[in-house]
Amino acid sequence: MPKIQARLFCQSLYVTLYFLAASVIPFAALLVDTVYLQNSVGEESVVEYCQDIFLIILSVLFFRQAHRHKEARSGFLLIGFFFLTMLIRETDNIFDMLIYHGSWSLFAAPIATFAVVYALLNETETLNALTDFTQSKEFYSFIIGLLLVLVISRLIGMSWLWRSIFYYAYPRIVKNIAEEYTELLGYSIMCFSCIKYIRSKA
Repeated sequence: MPKIQARLFCQSLYVTLYFLAASVIPFAALLVDTVYLQNSVGEESVVEYCQDIFLIILSVLFFRQAHRHKEARSGFLLIGFFFLTMLIRETDNIFDMLIYHGSWSLFAAPIATFAVVYALLNETETLNALTDFTQSKEFYSFIIGLLLVLVISRLIGMSWLWRSIFYYAYPRIVKNIAEEYTELLGYSIMCFSCIKYIRSKA
């Protein structure tokens, strides 16, 4: 019995250290931006680049899963294309410079439409992948990361909140740091969760 308890404790400690690493990376990126590069954590920053890297990793992970598991291909493709669409949105400044403001949607919309239609046409495969992922232990930490990106970072980044705190004279860099750091933390947690999920299936 003590051996089982020790093994369970070691597993819990491993998970704690694993997600501690996921939390430290965003702070390290923020430290480089604010202390060493002294930028405002805008579109051209280490924090933003790390967000892009995490999204690339997430997309590749699930595209590889789609290639390896034919019985769940459309579901894993749906998740992969979801992250690819998010990557296109995160890199909207590139599309703004090369084409015009808001042109990122010209690329994101067809990809999202294809992913959804393909998933619906292959309902069994889609349900196989989504059920397996949502029933995994890693899904719970993944959801926390997703909420940090899609909800919490947006709430923290609302201008009226910072105007209420600083009475209309708030330094924009404070808002940028709070919003982008929270977003990067969410991406990091999602990425580490998905890596752990895929490793558990290997």
